[in-house]
Amino acid sequence: GYAAREFAKQGVKPGTLAIISKEAVAPYERPALSKAYLFPECKSLIFVPKVEDKPKFSLSNVSKSSSPLDGQFEMTLAFHDGYRLISDDYLVCANVFAAPARLPGFHVCVGSGGERLLPEWYAEKGIALILNTEIVKADLASRTLISAAGEAFKYHKLMIATGSTITSISLRIVNKHERADSKNIFYLREIDDADKLVEATKAKKNGKAVVIGGGYIGLETSAAMKMNNIDVSMVYPEPCSFAAGAAQQVADSPITVAPP
Repeated sequence: GYAAREFAKQGVKPGTLAIISKEAVAPYERPALSKAYLFPECKSLIFVPKVEDKPKFSLSNVSKSSSPLDGQFEMTLAFHDGYRLISDDYLVCANVFAAPARLPGFHVCVGSGGERLLPEWYAEKGIALILNTEIVKADLASRTLISAAGEAFKYHKLMIATGSTITSISLRIVNKHERADSKNIFYLREIDDADKLVEATKAKKNGKAVVIGGGYIGLETSAAMKMNNIDVSMVYPEPCSFAAGAAQQVADSPITVAPP
């Protein structure tokens, strides 16, 4: 998606660029899948900065029928119990309904503050968007791609932008009747994965979850699970969470971090 935007800026001719994806939707911001996509629906008080008695900003995915601001929202908020902000400079909005992030809200390139590229954007630019198509073979000699369905796609130049892949783990299942691909084991890479996790979370209210991984995705997913009243345990091989990020640097710094 970001590459398509750059090609469009550089004046790519209509009909000369195609994007092939095995997913069913146009390119989107994957970081949302471990954040707002997993948030529960909720109602809460919100406190919005005022400018001449009007909100300085607004939120999206808000039910107009329950919003005192008549649905004038452009971004999603998550509300936590006990959050309060009292000031004469803030406008109080009661019982505002906040929904989790959903498409088309986070198509690229909103993650960088750019234009949201909806499917029609690609059509307007003459960029072919070929979805639900998995490429399984590339014949470099003939410059031909072969899909899982047997379709052939000729190309002049090829850019492989599949991103990272999930690290599959080997699980020793204690229960002999349970398989490692059981319905209660989830990975998080694509929007379909996130949808399965959302449904499982709804079905297991006040349940328990084990999150494997202590990096950004593991921490964000764990936080989202807690917001859904799921009891979460995190498992990771490092001595602390976010060890690959700034944990050791902070520990070695001369800054004293006081416990809450």
